[in-house]
Amino acid sequence: MSNDNQQWRTVFPSGDNAPGGVEEFGFPTTTARYVRVTGQKRATQYGYSLYEVEVYNVATCGPDTERYTVVDQGHVRDNQTTLLWNRAHFELTGDQQLTQSKAAQYCRDQSARLPTRDEAVSISGRNAASCAFPRTWKTWTSNNVVGDERLAYWVSSGGDVNVGTADNLPGWALCVAGTPQVRAPQVTVQPAGLSATIGSSAHFAVGASGTDPLTYAWFRNRTQVQSSASPFYDTPVLTAADDGSTFYVVVSNTAGTVTSQEVTLTVRAATDPGNGNPQQPGQPPVIVMQPTDQAAAIGRTAAFTVGATLPAGHQASYQWERDGQPIAGATAASYTTAPVTLDDNGARFGVQVRDGNATALSNAAVLSVADGVPSTSDNLALHKDVHASGNENPVFSDPKNVVDGDPESRWSSDFNDDAYIDIDLGSPQAINKVELLWQLAYGKGYLIQTSIDGNDWKTVYNQKAGRGGEEKLSFQTVMAQHVRMQGVKRNTEYGYSLFEFRVFGPQLSIVTQPVAQTVTQGQPAHFTLSVIGSPELSYQWFRNGELVATTSVSAYDTPATAAADNGAVYAVVASVGNRQVKSDDAVLTVLPPDHGNGGGDNGNGQNPGGNPPQPTDPAPIPSLSLGRRAYASGVESPIATPAINAIDGRLDTRWASDFRDDAWLAVDLGTPSTVTGVGLRWERAYGAAYLIQTSGNGQDWTTVYTLNAGHGGNETLAFTPVQARYVRMQGVRRASQYGYSLHEFKIYGTPASGTVPPQPVDLAQGRATVASGSEDAGRLGGALAVDGKDDTRWSSDFHDNAWIYVDLGSVQPVGKVVLNWERAYGAAYSIQLSSDAQKWNTVYNQTAGSGGLEHIRIDAAQAGYVRMQGVRRGTDYGYSLEAFEVYAPDGSQTPTQPDPQPQPKPPVIQAQPASVTVQVGPPRASR
Repeated sequence: MSNDNQQWRTVFPSGDNAPGGVEEFGFPTTTARYVRVTGQKRATQYGYSLYEVEVYNVATCGPDTERYTVVDQGHVRDNQTTLLWNRAHFELTGDQQLTQSKAAQYCRDQSARLPTRDEAVSISGRNAASCAFPRTWKTWTSNNVVGDERLAYWVSSGGDVNVGTADNLPGWALCVAGTPQVRAPQVTVQPAGLSATIGSSAHFAVGASGTDPLTYAWFRNRTQVQSSASPFYDTPVLTAADDGSTFYVVVSNTAGTVTSQEVTLTVRAATDPGNGNPQQPGQPPVIVMQPTDQAAAIGRTAAFTVGATLPAGHQASYQWERDGQPIAGATAASYTTAPVTLDDNGARFGVQVRDGNATALSNAAVLSVADGVPSTSDNLALHKDVHASGNENPVFSDPKNVVDGDPESRWSSDFNDDAYIDIDLGSPQAINKVELLWQLAYGKGYLIQTSIDGNDWKTVYNQKAGRGGEEKLSFQTVMAQHVRMQGVKRNTEYGYSLFEFRVFGPQLSIVTQPVAQTVTQGQPAHFTLSVIGSPELSYQWFRNGELVATTSVSAYDTPATAAADNGAVYAVVASVGNRQVKSDDAVLTVLPPDHGNGGGDNGNGQNPGGNPPQPTDPAPIPSLSLGRRAYASGVESPIATPAINAIDGRLDTRWASDFRDDAWLAVDLGTPSTVTGVGLRWERAYGAAYLIQTSGNGQDWTTVYTLNAGHGGNETLAFTPVQARYVRMQGVRRASQYGYSLHEFKIYGTPASGTVPPQPVDLAQGRATVASGSEDAGRLGGALAVDGKDDTRWSSDFHDNAWIYVDLGSVQPVGKVVLNWERAYGAAYSIQLSSDAQKWNTVYNQTAGSGGLEHIRIDAAQAGYVRMQGVRRGTDYGYSLEAFEVYAPDGSQTPTQPDPQPQPKPPVIQAQPASVTVQVGPPRASR
């Protein structure tokens, strides 16, 4: 190194064994103008041959003159800021949650704190140094997203700034000690002097950087006229007296202030340039605030905003675009999306700002969408088997390069649009996100597809506007062993080229924690929780730290309580495979038998003894729905949140739907009644918009009340009296990313009087069933589809051609079939009849099933057996029926009595004998 090209000093001797190729080396920081490589020994008989000599000023460790000084094994000081950092991040084992608040508490326990976003960024990327931080790190920051405190920023050592759910995502904490580093504001775009006409308004704008939040104080003629978080100021309507006024702005945060230049406003009389438009011709607008990337959960909206300045007296026009295509009606400075879906993930939003014929185009902002279930950080695809349609070169573009964890090796396909690459995860796994790291030859259009067996593929993400780089694609959780990128359209004339293809599964997350329970001595206590992240979970229940039960459902009933149980602490660990999440503690309070009125309800159907005191409605009115039959489009948990909970008269239970805007809950009043209104007691996941509908037959619905701005809590809705047997809450738009959750759905009115008409008899209830197979014969067998209960179900094996039939006991007239699907419904199936369970006659074909409750009317026929024959499943799972009901034709309410001396039925062979190979002689001795 040299400052004058005369005096040289050696900063790095290579020694005698330099390897050639690409060599990177560091040395203590020094100051120099000239850098020289001086040869000492050639590796060949030729000279020295270099492609590149590159010189960097990178962060390194050493004394105070270097960027970092290692204080001890666990701490390093950043000499640029004097902050003292932990050298490694902290994270919980397994998949437990380290929320932002818990991470902050962990750091406080270390006499430290979470870093700000700017602090974490300042030691990442090019400023990272392995001598200071031996391993890669991630950390929550103390910054939440402005406008949505549920979201917070986290930063990685690579320099990525991400947004996560503050109270739900798994997290990390890289703690820091020292005074928070706040960047003082700086003016990046000065306000401009403006000229405007009398009667108009002048629009001033400034661009500024610095640590949020920033405050903008605007001054007119040295007197403050506005202070806000907005970088804009619009004057009142101008008069001639405003001519020559001066304006400037002071931008401030906790680190300091900065004052912009002072500019002058010229006010003139409106003039007509002769073209019929008193405005001056358009000038190019100046964009001073670009749209920024946004993150939103499914069902939420995202807002994008642009700021631009124009010459005085000019009016800007705006046209927002999505992926380069104009958005109809999006012609303001801000654009708010419709409630987002996973199809919106990765969409880019920009805006054209026009002044006459002059146009300025903003930067594009990216929308990130999550389905409410965060993903783990474990790459399930790492080092797994890979198969591809082909590759460009077997030497440098092997398919296995996409799962080797090396972001510099790559797979490159043959030069075809329909090329693909398939990763075998080794076993079926729950997955909900993939990440693709593209080389320059990326996919402009492609599909992410999943499969259990590598033959039947389901598209979970359709990318129509690929952008290359790193693409993070979220989708609803599916079970899959194979994950494939199926090409549709290449971006170049070459193939598809991927550095990395990562696959992630859903994080186990507790949505509803178990709550404290109060019971009377001798009664059991009932604990529940709600967990998302996997369709199959095991629950371990603990009392005072000791395991007391393991269940496959998210509920636990204690044995009859004793006085000694008072104060016991219960918790639960939900797990699947090696992933687990632990709940908060819930305390059990046991009251003595003679405690107040806690001993029961004396048979009045109200609050059972031992439950906590329940809030009461201001004016209790008898509900027609109490004790009737409820059914729904779907439930979050058949055990913890079935439909019946919404009409049981209790406020400590609830129905929770599946996570769909169009979910619904219906009540069968048993007989036609006069209905005058409804009362809904919402849990926090309420309906932002929904309909109240009535029906006489459970199929044809009439809307009697429309609510477009629901607020949750207690909602009592009155309407013109109607005659109805069925009443339904039909969802339109959820208020959260979860489903609809109702503690109570009360129906008000007058019950039917006079003779009650005979009710149809379910010919299938309690009869014998036969199925092609069951997912779990013990818990999900065929008999559970005909047991008359809403909280049990049959679930088939995972095949499209699965079936179930019910034996009616004798040949009877059949005219209607009712199927009540769980979320795993039949997209296509047939209803078939038979008199001997051998020869089947198809009487109904469903080709576009959507699940929920299906009433199927058929031409009256005689049958002893009724079968649902699957054709195509609606999900990756099997067919799942909560109810399979069979009814006689209208007018025939009573089933035919079974034959007292039935003829023997031929047996049905369901599994043929298989060939078997055995060894002759004694078995071999094992070694």
